[in-house]
Amino acid sequence: MAVIAMATADLNDLSVWDASGGSPSISSAGGARTGTNTYRNSTVGGYFQKFIASASEIYGRLALNTSADYWVRLRNGSTTITQLTIGLQALAVYRGIQTGTLLTQVADTCQTWDCYEFYVKVHSSTGIWQVKKNGQLLLDASNLNTGTGTFDNIMFYTSANVVHYLDDILVDDANWPGLGGIEVLRPNGAGTHQDWDDSDYEKVNADNDSTYIASDAEVSERVSFTLPALAGDRKTPKAVGLFTKSRLSGAGAGTIEPYFDDTPGAQLALSTSLQYTKDYQVAMPTEVGLKVVV
Repeated sequence: MAVIAMATADLNDLSVWDASGGSPSISSAGGARTGTNTYRNSTVGGYFQKFIASASEIYGRLALNTSADYWVRLRNGSTTITQLTIGLQALAVYRGIQTGTLLTQVADTCQTWDCYEFYVKVHSSTGIWQVKKNGQLLLDASNLNTGTGTFDNIMFYTSANVVHYLDDILVDDANWPGLGGIEVLRPNGAGTHQDWDDSDYEKVNADNDSTYIASDAEVSERVSFTLPALAGDRKTPKAVGLFTKSRLSGAGAGTIEPYFDDTPGAQLALSTSLQYTKDYQVAMPTEVGLKVVV
């Protein structure tokens, strides 16, 4: 398997998260680790949240710029199974939240834009927490009681009324994410397929609901766009995420399917409200696009 979720503030849209709360915003004030923007929250109890398929183990990554403790919670519904605390004095893991059972900790101080990767396995006797800081293994603990059952969402949670900046979030179900960042590539030209009624790539790049491309829902119509090259000395990507925001213009039914070149992704049933298609693959495509299914 591979990458199952990612988030970058350079999409300029908080709704790339499944949920958020407190005082979430997108900011350039924190001096982004990658790109231009970062996620910002400054209210105790503020959060950014990703829902995933139920699992008992996962890998993750976040880059952090903070002056207070920051919590990463693995949750089943609203119940925290286990928590990672990235602190100003220690890196600690708990069963439950920070007032629950401390499992282990190591001395650590989070600096400006430190990158933390983690692997967690939930089990009542053979649980595991491993954490890397800037590529180096910092915490390695096994045979823990990290809880029971599975988790189905990950919450990135602020602990105090101070500014926290977050960037380059990635979740993988099989491998360490690595130290890399997330770069947003926007369409720079028309691709092979131009079946939609309006397929102007420049309209795709506008971050609003008044400028868009459209199809009259003819089944099997496809539209595709070319992409620019990765900037600078970027290496072969670990994963590519295709993010598109779509809706129906009126009542009815409709389904679209994202494409990486000629490889289809997961279908999305549309409504009259804007929603993201989010799909991932390993290889860097030459073109990306959408197909009308229903």
